[in-house]
Amino acid sequence: MNIIIKLPLVLAENALFYFFPKSRRLVEKLYNPYFRKNYAEYIHGQYASFSKSVNKYKSLKKTRLLELGPGASVGFGLLAIKEGGLGTYYAIDENNHLNYKKTESLYLDLLGNKKNLEKAKSKVKMISFAKNYSYKMDNSTVDVIYSCAVLEHIKDLEHSISEMTRVLKKGGIMYHSVDLKDHVFSKKSLFFLFIPQKIFNFLFGNTGLWVNRMRLSDYKVLFKKYNLKILDLKVNEVWTDDLPFYLRKKYSLKDIIHLSFDVVLVKM
Repeated sequence: MNIIIKLPLVLAENALFYFFPKSRRLVEKLYNPYFRKNYAEYIHGQYASFSKSVNKYKSLKKTRLLELGPGASVGFGLLAIKEGGLGTYYAIDENNHLNYKKTESLYLDLLGNKKNLEKAKSKVKMISFAKNYSYKMDNSTVDVIYSCAVLEHIKDLEHSISEMTRVLKKGGIMYHSVDLKDHVFSKKSLFFLFIPQKIFNFLFGNTGLWVNRMRLSDYKVLFKKYNLKILDLKVNEVWTDDLPFYLRKKYSLKDIIHLSFDVVLVKM
């Protein structure tokens, strides 16, 4: 979308959700970006990337997996149950928009038939946040934690990593796919890193396009702090254009040019 059209819409969304916070849940129910024509293909791609990386370290068979921020889509979990033999799939998000009746045809396309779908559904558990976005789960509950394009949207990233570490068993695995690019102006621009934090939060903090602007080095610091050892780290996208002069003093070269990554972690 053209930025001249997009930016006013984003600012209007920010104002709407600021003054009427309860409207966000209604808007997200009416407009659902998760389910599109290529939904099954997209979920299969997600699962393929995940399983290729994680299966080297842990089998999913009869394990408990937690997905952080799936929105209204539990397709990844359903497929992990069918293909990987997952024991239990937990999904945690701010709002529970799960509606099997509305999305049954897409899930049938994903899993092949009604029998597979019903079997997988019986192993799905939705988890809500407690106060301060803590997880309503006991310590050392799950074997694997997964997220895709979620961590960059979390305002208190350290608290989230702390909670994930708490509910993960010792020796458990995390897999995160993280997008470090701009979501407001253009994914082909680094201008969003130049805007002062308070202004960025004021203009976009209530929208789904807000990102915490943490860089790869920030993630590494938090992983180390919470005793998460990196087993595999893959940088997927790198900035290849000239570096903006206004960022050179604020960020290291790697933090500017690394635009997305996948990481596999183990709790020590």
